[in-house]
Amino acid sequence: MTAIAAFLIVTVVFGIGDVIALKTKGLVSSFVFTILVFVIFGGTLHIFPENMIEVAGLSNILVTYGMALTFVNIGCNLKFNELISEWKTVVITIIGMVGVIIFGFTLGQLVFGREYALSSIGTICGGFGSTVLTSELANAAGRADIAIFVTVMMTFQNLVGAPIASVCLNREANRFIRSGGMDLAGAVPNDTSAPAKVRSIRIFPDAPVWMQTPMMYFAKIALVGFTGECFSKLTGLNTTVCYLIFGFLAAELGFLERGSLKKSGSENLILLGSYAYLLVNYLTLPIEDLLKMIFPVFGLLICGAVIVSIFAGIAGKFLGWSPFAGISVGISCLLGYPLTYGLASEAVNSNILGKDYTEEQVMRLQNHLIPKMVIGGVVSVSIVSVIVASIISPMIF
Repeated sequence: MTAIAAFLIVTVVFGIGDVIALKTKGLVSSFVFTILVFVIFGGTLHIFPENMIEVAGLSNILVTYGMALTFVNIGCNLKFNELISEWKTVVITIIGMVGVIIFGFTLGQLVFGREYALSSIGTICGGFGSTVLTSELANAAGRADIAIFVTVMMTFQNLVGAPIASVCLNREANRFIRSGGMDLAGAVPNDTSAPAKVRSIRIFPDAPVWMQTPMMYFAKIALVGFTGECFSKLTGLNTTVCYLIFGFLAAELGFLERGSLKKSGSENLILLGSYAYLLVNYLTLPIEDLLKMIFPVFGLLICGAVIVSIFAGIAGKFLGWSPFAGISVGISCLLGYPLTYGLASEAVNSNILGKDYTEEQVMRLQNHLIPKMVIGGVVSVSIVSVIVASIISPMIF
């Protein structure tokens, strides 16, 4: 298969998924459709080659520069008052994971067995990092079966989380619009993300016209990303968190324009590479492997999703959010980046399709949904779930 043929197949599959998501108003996520296509035509029928993503030249975008560019861009789209308001996101995310821990040590053990229930906690609360940690401890204890189990669970966790998040994000986007969230004339009633007056810390003037070129936008985002990476190495702070922080500071100081990645003309290609990298494993996963663990894998994932939704939804309600917003943030632990970003963007696009909203109005809806999902995913997947797995996994073996 040639590079252009592989690229064609990948883009056609994602393109059809986008159309389905738009036509169904996000009820059927493009990611769920793409996953099913990859599993059937890749891992099962072997029509798609295993290295199709690599041949298409998409496998290295995220792991090289894509992560830095995307998270810096997300950070630069945040505003100070909005970032301050996201403390509720952190609280709701953690409460949702507490619910999973309680379930795993109680009802989960009774239904699915102690080893399956406890080993699943880290993966349900997060993803790659916690799964790797649990797998390493399982292999060291001679329990390869548990290592395989959590890996399969990680592979399919977004099949359970994505539909829930997609429905709730679309309901929340619709609620936000109907409640006056797109009205630029004033604050939104009963909306905790309504902007507050803050003092500007801007020190850079607006960039002159001759600097407003795609390559200059690229260079500035890359510079901020490089600075964040260096800071991460010096302090040991999570790299993606540093990208977010430095992107935010660069925009607040006036060095980066908001929406810089889109202005560079590269946003969609970076997203395509991120999504392709996320789904690459489905090209080698046959349906038979899923069927062998169908009950414990999906049983625990569904129970975990229900528990997270209940705990996060109730927590969100107590903190002044709608249940849909709380559930969306809580369920981000089953998604992680780029699904958190992609599903939130998908909900925005579905709800503005065919409507005459200004760029500022669209950005208001984006800033209502995307920061919550991205920060919720970072907190659960990159930080808390690893801590949870490091504590619970040694108890299993």
